[in-house]
Amino acid sequence: MKLTFETTIDATPYVVWDRVVGLERWPEVINAITNVEILTDGPVGVGTTFRETRVMFGREESQEMTISEFHEPSRLAFDAEAHGCKYHTLKRFEPIGSGQTRLVMEFGAEPQTLVAKILGAITGPLAKGAVCKGIEGDLADIKAACEGRSGEDGDG
Repeated sequence: MKLTFETTIDATPYVVWDRVVGLERWPEVINAITNVEILTDGPVGVGTTFRETRVMFGREESQEMTISEFHEPSRLAFDAEAHGCKYHTLKRFEPIGSGQTRLVMEFGAEPQTLVAKILGAITGPLAKGAVCKGIEGDLADIKAACEGRSGEDGDG
């Protein structure tokens, strides 16, 4: 599964980057995220590992992720492995107009085990719908936070 979403934000790429890269502030920005714990020392960059806890499918779930790309203020990517799948998320921060940013988010999931492949075939459409709703909520929350309207647009 590979999905791409985008939103236009009335803020510069640096403002949007700051909201998205400030991992410890994600619970304040994204409604579905309840906690972020940075697991590595030093500044945030390639190799930074963190644990995100969010509400998914009606319950809290934690996922360990590692930043795999970090190009301020244009690209941020992180990877994770769970439930027999590899996950890759890429966020692109594209300047448009006067002081606006197009935030593009690409999400990919690749089953690695036979069980994950079978479950993906059976539950694929349902899972895809839930993932789409979650990503759209995250982007709406980021947009609202960057535009100074925290909590108005997203339902996380």
